Amino acid sequence: MPSVADPALIEQLARKLFAARLEFENTRVKCGITGISGSGKSSLINAIAGEKIAQVSVVEETTEPQEHHHGGMVFVDLPGCGTARWPQDTYVKRLDLQSYDCFILVTAQRFYEPDAHLYHELAHRLQKPCFIVRNQFDLAIQQGRRDNDLSEEEVRRLIVENIRHNLEPHAPPKVYLTSAHYPQKYDLPRLISDIVESQHGSKQTRMMADVAVWSEEMLVKKRAIAERLVGIYAGLSAANALNPIPGLDVSLDLGMLVRLSDAVLHIYGLTQKQAAFTEKLIDASAPHAQAAKMLVTKLATQYGAEKAISLLLVRFGSSIAVKETAKWAPFVGTLVAGAVGFRLTYSFGEKLISDCENSARQFLRELET
Repeated sequence: MPSVADPALIEQLARKLFAARLEFENTRVKCGITGISGSGKSSLINAIAGEKIAQVSVVEETTEPQEHHHGGMVFVDLPGCGTARWPQDTYVKRLDLQSYDCFILVTAQRFYEPDAHLYHELAHRLQKPCFIVRNQFDLAIQQGRRDNDLSEEEVRRLIVENIRHNLEPHAPPKVYLTSAHYPQKYDLPRLISDIVESQHGSKQTRMMADVAVWSEEMLVKKRAIAERLVGIYAGLSAANALNPIPGLDVSLDLGMLVRLSDAVLHIYGLTQKQAAFTEKLIDASAPHAQAAKMLVTKLATQYGAEKAISLLLVRFGSSIAVKETAKWAPFVGTLVAGAVGFRLTYSFGEKLISDCENSARQFLRELET
């Protein structure tokens, strides 16, 4: 019977963990988004991603598919259906929409006959997850209140009824009313959650990791993914106990911690680019606005570079020494070194998750003020 410390068994485990990490990193989710110029497609893409990845313009019209990448997500801004360049009869085939994972149909006013045709093709014939979105809902509320003295609920009811009428005979079961300027309000958090739930397996995990955090519910779900990643990296760190070169384990641990930090910061929307996007949505006069921004700066200082992370490892200095010494002892020493490597990475990852979660929650609170 092979020993628990059998290098072959540990290498087999390491390969499985490495494959799990690669699956997460290499999974792609392709989301098509279509709507007329001025409907807010780009701003909606940015709000879903929690980062400015698409240039916002009120005059430019999409005539060819344009890809916008964010982690494992690929948003494709599709040209309008039913134009002279893109006739509705050949639209789906020419753009190979069968290869997409989901779709978002966006309007800031109403949908037209080509939109109804496209919705039927995607949702019913291709059986693809297809989400109907009325963007710029905040402006519709203002206009309804100003022009007709309507409440938010009355505006909502009129818009939903109108859109369902426009898309008959295949009216959607749900219409999402969103505002990219107020992403935590209205239906954007539910839209994001439903899009994620429409995916399965690694695609669902990848998408949950990449979308923005606009609700407490999303924060909870993201923690599960971050903890899974920490477990994978901790297992890989333990496997490094097999390495026979003194000092190399530490450099490998450091390299993995840098990679882990980048991934977890991204999951919580706290990379510098993501944080810069969110900060613009916070009222600078809010009581704790500056405190929230300082938290992100602190995170970037602590976890945003190899040098900063190496300073954090100083507190684990005794653990590193134990790992380096123990791995040279036969059998038991290897196990001790592996256990210490696991604990080193796991403790680092748990602290990273806790700090990120606290900062993301602080951002949410400021957005609500």
